[in-house]
Amino acid sequence: SIQIKGAFFCEYFDSPTDALYFSIGYSFEIKKNTSVWITLKPITSPYHAGSLFKNLDVRLLLFEKLARSTERRLIQISSARSGIKSYIELNDLPKGSYEIIPITFGGVLRPRTREVNERPPIKTLRETRGKKFSMSKDYRDALEYIFDVFDFNDNKQLDRNEYNLWTIRTTGEEITNEDWLSIRDHVRLDEGEGISKENFFKLNDFEVQDPDTTETDLWAGLKSIGFNYALELDMMCPFELTVHVNESNIHLESTSFVELTEIKKILIKFLQNKSEKIKLNSTVQCFNYHDDCGSILIVENKGPHNVRISAQVVNSNNAALTLPIDSRKPPIINIRHETSQIIWFAHKLDSLRPMELDANVQVQ
Repeated sequence: SIQIKGAFFCEYFDSPTDALYFSIGYSFEIKKNTSVWITLKPITSPYHAGSLFKNLDVRLLLFEKLARSTERRLIQISSARSGIKSYIELNDLPKGSYEIIPITFGGVLRPRTREVNERPPIKTLRETRGKKFSMSKDYRDALEYIFDVFDFNDNKQLDRNEYNLWTIRTTGEEITNEDWLSIRDHVRLDEGEGISKENFFKLNDFEVQDPDTTETDLWAGLKSIGFNYALELDMMCPFELTVHVNESNIHLESTSFVELTEIKKILIKFLQNKSEKIKLNSTVQCFNYHDDCGSILIVENKGPHNVRISAQVVNSNNAALTLPIDSRKPPIINIRHETSQIIWFAHKLDSLRPMELDANVQVQ
């Protein structure tokens, strides 16, 4: 078996209702037909306030990479759980190239409110010593945790791909060849050597000591990772991904960030034929998908006009839902003409108890 780490990230710019979710894709190749067991487990840390993240709504998607193409085909979604782990078990996976994408959609990992997002910092990230700046202990501790999160293969250093993903997350920009050469020169890396934790501190210390850097600049980097101004992680949750396979030289590699809005479109096509169909009127119907992890509700509008759907959750038990549960003011969702849309992801909190979810979905 082989294990690798990763994380889910949530972000928004103007409104919490426009939140985006990001995950990381992982590729692997098998040389012969074999049985495969893939598990996904959310991880919490002292930076995660409360215990809610221990039961994050997670699933696994397994894609086949098509030969001589950049396309991929979804072949499996995890539908079973063991405690907080979600898993896929396949008895005979054909030889070929595959990609795993862990997903979450906001049943537990939610955007912080605008009020919390705009609170002033209660921690200091750098201190003044004479005429020089230095990073505070709080900032150094947070950076140490961030290093461990992005050290996906747990080898105590960040390779170029891991460092690149951290840079994309904090600045939105990729590391160029020139950037990587400059970084190697600054911390005197050997050819093929990754960035150690101490060199990671050193690179961040350059920014801290720069007189043009502001405290706001430093906070911008931490907020992009998922920290709030109390140095709590409320918009990021790490995970462990494990692939058990009867092949000794399998290599599991992180590839890129995946924006999960695009994944929803793929899921709709994949799940419609596996779901219970509920007709609302002559042009609008629901597809309700159930499994051991919870349920996913899809609404399809075949008509020539946009429609408005009300989704009123009357009662729920042992469920975390991406829709607000408020019977007095059910949310109204616009469904464009000739499209399908996921209305909710419902996550069963305790895998040993049944999930109860009573809802009224109507065309307005």
